[in-house]
Amino acid sequence: MAGTLVETLRWVRPTVFFAVPRIYEKFEEKLREAVANAPAWVFDYGKAKIEARLKHEEPPLLYHLANKLVLNKLKAAIGLD
Repeated sequence: MAGTLVETLRWVRPTVFFAVPRIYEKFEEKLREAVANAPAWVFDYGKAKIEARLKHEEPPLLYHLANKLVLNKLKAAIGLD
């Protein structure tokens, strides 16, 4: 299949993904473009969710709102939803 990696990932929708660092750098570039207009508080809740999971706790209630508004769209944009 010809095309970019992101196009391929959108088509394949992998459940597990391993890659070399350069691939993750490309992801970062695309994500930065996609979130240029996103409110900063959304990312605070994403970080809070990770911290809560490490403590075996529930994520903050507003995480679910942030997830719906922005984070799910970001994952879908790169094919890792």
